[in-house]
Order: sequence, then C-alpha cells, then structure tokens
Amino acid sequence: MAFQFGQAIGNYGSLRDGIDQVDPTTGLPDAQAILSVSEPHSRGAILVAAVFDAFVTIYRSRVADLIRMVTGDGSRFPERDLHPDLVNRLTAEANKTAGHVLRMCIRALD
Repeated sequence: MAFQFGQAIGNYGSLRDGIDQVDPTTGLPDAQAILSVSEPHSRGAILVAAVFDAFVTIYRSRVADLIRMVTGDGSRFPERDLHPDLVNRLTAEANKTAGHVLRMCIRALD
C-alpha cells in the first residue's frame, strides 16, 4: 500500500522502502546497515523493516496450521475462494498480532 500511496503523491515509490532491501550474498536483511546510515529517514526505514519483519514472522507462525489445512503442504493456495470462516480467522490473527507488535513497540519507547 505504501508503494501505491507514494506513486499517488508523485514520489514514484514507497514512503519507506527498507522492507525489501536484502544483502545480495545472503538473501537476508543487512543486520549491519544501521551502522552505516545516519540520515533519519533511512534509519526509520530500517526500523520499519525490522518491526514489519517481526510482525510477519509472528503472524506466519500463528497461522501455519490454518495454512496447512488449506494447502496441504503449505506451498500453494487452491484456485477457489477461501472459506469466509478461514478468512475471518486469518484476519483475527493478523489483528491480534498487530496489537501485540504495537504494544511491544510502545513498551520499547516507554
């Protein structure tokens, strides 16, 4: 969504673009990037990427059983629409996870 918002306001990209930046040799985010960046917005992008990565990691572990029930091996969703009950459960877990991550961030700042 941030990418589309950035495009809509004429910036041709996302407001924070650190989420998809990875070290080309390892395929993982560069854990040392914060040490070489001093510009506040660039540092903020690294923080946003770290928090978002934590959210995604927690969410994926919480819904792994639900995904396996739908996909079998967890690799591919069926070509049909997902059952509304499953969509509601996935949404509830995303909401719960977001609340937990938000509280962690607030505690860290506090």
